[in-house]
Amino acid sequence: MDNVTAEQFNKRHLVGAIMRYTPLLDEPDVFIVGPTESSAWTLGCGEAVVKIEGRAGCVSIEHLTACDAEEKT
Repeated sequence: MDNVTAEQFNKRHLVGAIMRYTPLLDEPDVFIVGPTESSAWTLGCGEAVVKIEGRAGCVSIEHLTACDAEEKT
């Protein structure tokens, strides 16, 4: 989700939206699928982040792709 602000992310995706989280952007075949657990917010450094089920802390929305609920395994 390049160049998306936290506010734009929140308008597009409700809390609970199913997302594909890719921890390493150069390894797109390694990912976790799960729902968001929070609205997105902006860190002091300007990075937009959100909580994802099964992950400690927050993750950058740059590492997320919206997906269909059927993809959750």
